[in-house]
Amino acid sequence: LDRSEQNINFFSGHAVHAVNGWLVANLQKGRVPTDEEFEAHMREHWNAGLREFKPVGIPGGEDMEGWLRESTRRSLSMKRMVERIHARGEILVGTEIPNFFLLKEYERRTGKLKKRFVVHAIFDFVALRPDPEKPGHAKLVVYDFKSGPAQSRQKLEKDIQVRTYALFGREKWVGQEFPVPYLSGEKSYVIDDVSVEFIYNAVKQPTNITAWNHEQTRRKIINTFKRIHS
Repeated sequence: LDRSEQNINFFSGHAVHAVNGWLVANLQKGRVPTDEEFEAHMREHWNAGLREFKPVGIPGGEDMEGWLRESTRRSLSMKRMVERIHARGEILVGTEIPNFFLLKEYERRTGKLKKRFVVHAIFDFVALRPDPEKPGHAKLVVYDFKSGPAQSRQKLEKDIQVRTYALFGREKWVGQEFPVPYLSGEKSYVIDDVSVEFIYNAVKQPTNITAWNHEQTRRKIINTFKRIHS
């Protein structure tokens, strides 16, 4: 992509994430916004962004109104998916969920702790999928909004972002009680598993990351930090 297309794609992605965060916040309160309200909020956020980030470059021969229409169309498809997620009983934890994760490196021969690495990560959208056969248990689902073209499951499962989400989610929450509402609720679910799923404008793409993948990811992240430090 050239610089102008990178600019508008970044800007569009930011707007898509924001309007879906607004949608999730409404669904948490038991209110389903109409498509008209959703489109109006998208335009409002888009225009506010233009005032804040101006100028935003676009490719020659294209116009900002056209980009807004296309971004709104994609966002409405995502809206349908999020509404279905909510309607089938998943508990919407929230969007832009921040967390700190601790990765530890040990001596291979002795098993002694060598280093600790603290990582700050933000998840686009987190939900709990209760297990109908095990009351009080759930799968934690890390959803990621993607405004670009859909990728195959095979390609996503090799992506370091996907693997990092899965690793951090598993280490942070599997086997733990997850309070609802997050951090403050009296009710809680024991997390049995973590899934990373992508919400595109037309499809929802799940992934399957194995325990072997987790260890590879852990080593890759630690080695990256060590290279940065050196």
